[in-house]
Amino acid sequence: MRSALVNKDGVVENVIIAGPGYKPPEGYKLVQSERAGIGHQHINGEFVDPYRPSKEGLLAHAESRHRDIEYFPLRINAGGKKISLTVFQHDIRYIEIMAARAKVDSKTTINYPNPKTGEFVRLNAAALIALDEAITSYLVEHKMLYGEVVAAIHAGEITKDSEVDHPPMRSWPPRHDEPVA
Repeated sequence: MRSALVNKDGVVENVIIAGPGYKPPEGYKLVQSERAGIGHQHINGEFVDPYRPSKEGLLAHAESRHRDIEYFPLRINAGGKKISLTVFQHDIRYIEIMAARAKVDSKTTINYPNPKTGEFVRLNAAALIALDEAITSYLVEHKMLYGEVVAAIHAGEITKDSEVDHPPMRSWPPRHDEPVA
């Protein structure tokens, strides 16, 4: 597991791949992290990069965070049945078309792959319409937050990359590797 060796001052001195039985040297603690880097500070359970990027760097980071929606998790309620899916960006147009068709033909169904289980989920007309609405809500929420983050960067309210990833106004919608609330 990728882990950070954090000294007594809370600074990451090394990043290692540690086995389950590894014990850190005295005066250090081992913290599992996919994002920690040498020189980062470990504060309140999070790793903070002390480097302060330029405004252009922050805007580029926000743009990359905004565009990082190749696939994302959604939970829908279709006719009283709760369905959790991971939706792929390249499927959005197809789902929109099938949802439009489902609005005029209640017998419309598709089989959609669920990568978490490796099985297909059968979506009926109600589920397709609910999925299309959930996709729209997700994308609108994502776009609105992107605008808020860009405005906060320009106003000097966001000055670190970690604040782009965890904006003070609210959280980004979950990514494919994050749980759905």
